[in-house]
Amino acid sequence: MDNVKKPKKEKKDKKEKKSKKEKTTKRDRSSSPPTSPRSSKQPRSSSPNLSPLPAAYTHDFLPVTIKSTKTSLSSPKLGSIGSIKKSKKEVSKRAERSARFSPASRSLSPPPAPHSPTPASEGFGTNPSLSKPYTRLTSDPNPSNVRPLRVLKAAFKQHKTDYLDAETKYEGFVSELKSIRQDLAVQKLLENTFCVQVYICNVRIALEEGDMDEFNMCQTFLLELLSTRPNYHRHLPVPHLDELLAYNLLYTLLTSPATLSCAVLNTFNTINHKGGDYGSFKLVDTAMSCVKSAINGNWTGALATLEGSVDDDTAMCPYLADKLMDKYRGERYEQLLKSYQKVEIAFVAQCLGMEGGEGRAWIEEEAEGVIRLDMLECRESFARWREK
Repeated sequence: MDNVKKPKKEKKDKKEKKSKKEKTTKRDRSSSPPTSPRSSKQPRSSSPNLSPLPAAYTHDFLPVTIKSTKTSLSSPKLGSIGSIKKSKKEVSKRAERSARFSPASRSLSPPPAPHSPTPASEGFGTNPSLSKPYTRLTSDPNPSNVRPLRVLKAAFKQHKTDYLDAETKYEGFVSELKSIRQDLAVQKLLENTFCVQVYICNVRIALEEGDMDEFNMCQTFLLELLSTRPNYHRHLPVPHLDELLAYNLLYTLLTSPATLSCAVLNTFNTINHKGGDYGSFKLVDTAMSCVKSAINGNWTGALATLEGSVDDDTAMCPYLADKLMDKYRGERYEQLLKSYQKVEIAFVAQCLGMEGGEGRAWIEEEAEGVIRLDMLECRESFARWREK
């Protein structure tokens, strides 16, 4: 047994000796840096442990001498301005630039326009033609393409007569009216009675033809002139102003009822500015009663107000009334369809503000409702109404 245990002890002793030697060598290396055998013969390089590059790659790292390209601006040579040659063209350009930024050229008031007409002038146009279709301007107006005021008056009279006599269609007449309005705006001839006549005529005819975009643009433009130019009231008489304010109220009720309060306030402010005589604004009174009935939910009263309260033949309020009736009848008809399963035709016609036969014809033709034995089938009619 003694002979077997001895070699194990010898192995342990050898391992301990090796570990001690390794520890001592590590301590020696950390205390003293290693020295290469070439240190005595060659000088130590700045980047140690790097082998020298081959000769094929050393030409890229050779020092390159860069010539200075700086030019002294403080002392330019004779016949040059900095690095630019001093020529007659360059000197004239610099003189013009210095004159452009001189204090004398910085005036607060802009120079007068070459063709700035006074409000009572005829304008600067020289075109004598009566017919001129509308084209959008893409540059400054040329006087040879613009008509003066006397030519515009003659053109308006002729085209209006042709339209009333059914010699021209609505599209051609509106194109001529747009061209007249453009010539007036270009020459700044908006503050006169003729401009009001042109816009009022455009408003009425557009409303008669159902062109709501053209109608809204013209009536809004006239009301903006009233609000931005205090002296414009003398060119707009009370009947025309009454008509425009009534149009504005009814159109706001038709398109955006949420802004009715603003439209009513603007109407009262305009009437106060005109003198405050509310008795002469009959169309505005009619429109206000219709607005009140619509706000309170009295659909029948609003429709009755619009049907028989307009006595002025020149005003086109009945055309707006027809569009409002269609809107209210559609909303009321949809409420009835949602509330009942079956309902009598006479009751539906009464709710829509129509008589029995008229109401039945409207339901069958316009609404495409289902009627059986004088009763309206609401579920089937509602499905058709939603598809429509």
